[in-house]
Amino acid sequence: MSRVEVLSHDSASSELLIHAVDGRRLLVTINNQQQPVRGTEFSATWQG
Repeated sequence: MSRVEVLSHDSASSELLIHAVDGRRLLVTINNQQQPVRGTEFSATWQG
């Protein structure tokens, strides 16, 4: 990992963009609800 950007953050969710040293980027969305539905705690998707 070379750096992490916080794209958004509020009480509902947070979005992070993680930059890998090889140029790939991973978009991570975190569910900030106190009791999220199982399986919706976070998601991660490789970008372009």
